Amino acid sequence: MIRFETERPILRNYTVDDVPGVHEYFSSAEVSRYEDFWPHTKRTRTGTLS
Repeated sequence: MIRFETERPILRNYTVDDVPGVHEYFSSAEVSRYEDFWPHTKRTRTGTLS
């Protein structure tokens, strides 16, 4: 796992614990409108990111 930590943000790889929040973000049509992906309709698709 890669982890980069500074005084404020912490950058790291996704973990299984992140799937619910990441899925919520990636399933938003409003978010995907400005990104290069279609909204995720299944949590298993999001889970492949970790």
